[in-house]
Amino acid sequence: MQVVFMANKKIDAGFATSCMTQKFVVFQITSTAFSVFALVFKFDFFISHVNTPVLWAFVIAGFFSQVVVTGLFVFISFNKRFSNWAVRVCSKLIRKIRLIKNPEKYIKSITDQVEVFHNGNKAIMSKPKLLVFVQVLLMMLVPYCIYRAFGLSSASPVDMVCSQAFVTLASAMIPLPGATGAAELAFSVFYKIFYGTAILKSALLLWRVITYYGVILICAPFSILTKKKEEKKSVNAEAACRENSADQENTENSENTEGTDCE
Repeated sequence: MQVVFMANKKIDAGFATSCMTQKFVVFQITSTAFSVFALVFKFDFFISHVNTPVLWAFVIAGFFSQVVVTGLFVFISFNKRFSNWAVRVCSKLIRKIRLIKNPEKYIKSITDQVEVFHNGNKAIMSKPKLLVFVQVLLMMLVPYCIYRAFGLSSASPVDMVCSQAFVTLASAMIPLPGATGAAELAFSVFYKIFYGTAILKSALLLWRVITYYGVILICAPFSILTKKKEEKKSVNAEAACRENSADQENTENSENTEGTDCE
């Protein structure tokens, strides 16, 4: 949807795709780095406190899926030979199905956008990505901030960040918006170590509101306003187009009348 929105703003689809791809890649690499740190340095601590084999199976599966998906996106982003091969396969398919009136024009457009995509990847990756790293770190520090807000201070922020890394891995395999259900379950298991049973549910509610539901509630009004603004702009453009057509038609009629009078 973000690529479509940017394309509607006259941004090349290839460049828009490269922007979203690289943001996803950097986000995944940063998340994977935190996960690797947690697995290497804190695995013994958590395995001694969390005795849930099924949950650990999801953590391991989530880690490998994260590594595979990130590697696949990096491969596609920078392997131009693979992209050209994919374009050739798509070109043959388009010519065979014969559902497009001008397939050559469509194929050329795809080829051009793939070129823009790769150029955009190189340009974006040549710049530092500190902002994405900070974004991921701040998201992982939310449970620790909630922890301190309850007046607790005995837990290490490193341990709580690693706990959030395990929560992310455990819920990564759930194909639902926000990993609903799995995220809450993983949080309850991994953060019970720090919060205890007394305030765990309150902490879970705050964490979910801040990291998921709150984001939706804050962004929803802006989405509605943007949609209304786009609709108003579209209506104004159609009205202007109709007005120009009417003016042009009146001009042509006036010229025809003058020509008749001369005769």
